[in-house]
Amino acid sequence: MRTLVLASLPLIMAMSVAFGAKAAEKTVVILGTATPGGGFPIYGQAVAESINEIDTTIEVRPQNTAGSAENIPLLEAGKLDIGLVQGEAALEAL
Repeated sequence: MRTLVLASLPLIMAMSVAFGAKAAEKTVVILGTATPGGGFPIYGQAVAESINEIDTTIEVRPQNTAGSAENIPLLEAGKLDIGLVQGEAALEAL
């Protein structure tokens, strides 16, 4: 899981560059995590804080969800911009 999320960081950074071309208003990006108490919310908060610190034109907001099983349909429905998903669940969704 860590590798999957770390591998997605270049994509996130590219998104921040693309969104950075807009005016000075912040672009809000919703990041689906999982239920409190697990690793996804902690990791999602750390990712959000890092991106928000690096790029002031983007605001990543972590959102607690039911985890991978909910993040995939929320991503497909356009209700999340980014979602943390376990590797096996991501593979099955492809």
